[in-house]
Amino acid sequence: MVVQFVIMDFTDMNFNFNGLLPWDLEFTNGLSNSNNSRYYYSNYLVTTSNEGIYDVVSASDINDCLANIVGTAQGHSSSFTSGNISPSESFIYEDETIELEVGDYAMYHWYSDEGLDLDTFSTLTVSDSGIFMLK
Repeated sequence: MVVQFVIMDFTDMNFNFNGLLPWDLEFTNGLSNSNNSRYYYSNYLVTTSNEGIYDVVSASDINDCLANIVGTAQGHSSSFTSGNISPSESFIYEDETIELEVGDYAMYHWYSDEGLDLDTFSTLTVSDSGIFMLK
C-alpha cells in the first residue's frame, strides 16, 4: 500500500462593511457561493485553503440597502516551504503502521483525501493506504 501526504496553507479573506449592522454578505470564489446572514460586526474574516478570486456578490444592511461593492480578494494556496515532511511517500504492509511527521508548528490538522477530519496532533499514525493532508 502507498501512503502520501500533502501540507496545505490557509489564506485569510477580509470583507469590510460600513453600513448599518447587522448585515448580510454573499460572496463567491467563482465555483461556489457563500451566504452569511445577520452578521453583527463590520469586518467578516474567511479562512480558506481554496485558491481563487473572491468577489462580493451582494452586501446589504438591516434595511436591505445594497452596498457599493469595491475590490476583489485573491487567495493563493501554497505549500509550507520550511516543513520537514517525513516520509513524503512510503510503503506499508498489512498489519503495519507508519507515523507521518512534519516538524514543529503552532497548529496541526490532518485530513484524508476525502476531507475526513483525522487528528490535531503533530504526528499521524497510518495503517491504510491513501493521501493524507495537513493544514
